[in-house]
Amino acid sequence: MNIEDPFHEPLHSAKFRINEEERTLPQLRTILGHENKIIREAPFSYFHEDHPWVGDTPEAVVATSRKLHNELLESYHIPSAPTEYVISGKNSEKSTIYVITERIQGERIQYVDLKKISDEEKASFSIKMEELYMNLTRYLFDKIRDGGLYCADIFSDRQFVYGKAGEYDQAKIYLVDVDLPEIQRAESESTYYLFAKFRSIIWYIEKTEQQLQVRLVKARQNFVESLQALPRSFIERGDVDEQRKLKDDRQKLLTKLSEN
Repeated sequence: MNIEDPFHEPLHSAKFRINEEERTLPQLRTILGHENKIIREAPFSYFHEDHPWVGDTPEAVVATSRKLHNELLESYHIPSAPTEYVISGKNSEKSTIYVITERIQGERIQYVDLKKISDEEKASFSIKMEELYMNLTRYLFDKIRDGGLYCADIFSDRQFVYGKAGEYDQAKIYLVDVDLPEIQRAESESTYYLFAKFRSIIWYIEKTEQQLQVRLVKARQNFVESLQALPRSFIERGDVDEQRKLKDDRQKLLTKLSEN
């Protein structure tokens, strides 16, 4: 089936303003006249062949995605951009899943110009950023401890936009990268790969502190407590060398945080 068929209109590369610069992102599509909708394409064959744990039918993949993003909102207070799904093709193995997200009117969180917002909004934004990092830390820790499917690529400030989903919406931080191929199973990933996400979170905490000129004390404390509480089953999952490296990396990170 032709990629345009489900929408009855040609799809075009979506344009974004990122840090005052207009960019085109070819993997993100839109329809002329409906530029507030961003469309991602995910062939079901990708899941059928390489990631069967996400779902054995296109409908099951969509259900998994909905469940994970509902979990992010309800359990971790991380809202995703409003999202719809369209499945094309009658043959499941040849189907394509289109993920249609609402364009958030705002700016990526790392590019928010603090000079253009009031002191009151700046204070609110600082609180929202600290809560985001605390919630991401808790999400990662829970998935390491409990296992299960999770959104593996949300531990970066590039995935979030500060803005509004509609005219009457209040500005908040939205997860905008609703990316089906990045649904992974935590217990199947290496300890090195998972621990790298902890390093990413603290790096972004420190980067945000520089941006806001404030110290995110609660986010730091929450991060340290999570590192200290990493379950033994996770630390001892790999071979002897992997266990030693993980223990050393954790101690180095804890030492660094205690000195700052």
